[in-house]
Amino acid sequence: MVQLDEKKQLAISNLALLMIEIVLLTEYSYMNEHPHRNQNLTYVRFAISGQVFMMLAFMGLVATYFFQHKYIKFGIYGSLLLGFILVFIGMIVGAKQYKGGYDTIASTWWIEVGLTILGFLNFIRAFSNEPQLNEEYQRQV
Repeated sequence: MVQLDEKKQLAISNLALLMIEIVLLTEYSYMNEHPHRNQNLTYVRFAISGQVFMMLAFMGLVATYFFQHKYIKFGIYGSLLLGFILVFIGMIVGAKQYKGGYDTIASTWWIEVGLTILGFLNFIRAFSNEPQLNEEYQRQV
């Protein structure tokens, strides 16, 4: 059995999350062309925008495997947060539009919630071993 270090496991996990986001993005882009859908698909636009930001965050988390920069964590955190907010707004608009029965809006939103939670957990794992400022200062002295 191959043993992978923590950074490789984290990179593989983020690649898996990125692939799931690509599949969901394909589903949302298909909603625009579905013949039985209403033409007012504002929620799809919000969801696609949110997913693009979340994909950027997952790509940034994969990039932390190769290099670390002290400001990249702010970009990743902001991208994850903005992506979730846009998807959340899109799902609220979509749920108001389709009030009857089961729709793919609810199912994809719960998938997005799970992906966001996993993304934030990976974010915490990626930056938890980072040395603090006073530790760096003590090492220099």
